[in-house]
Amino acid sequence: MKEKKQLETNQNERERQIERLINSAKTLRLLIFYLNFLPNIIFSNFLT
Repeated sequence: MKEKKQLETNQNERERQIERLINSAKTLRLLIFYLNFLPNIIFSNFLT
């Protein structure tokens, strides 16, 4: 019974870690997206 409980706890912990990983990946992707667009916006503002 105790082992089963420990297994569940491990699984929950793993799911939380995966969730965190996915969230940080999304944030990173968004950051890269903005960093790609930022120079274009700045340059087009300077050029006009």
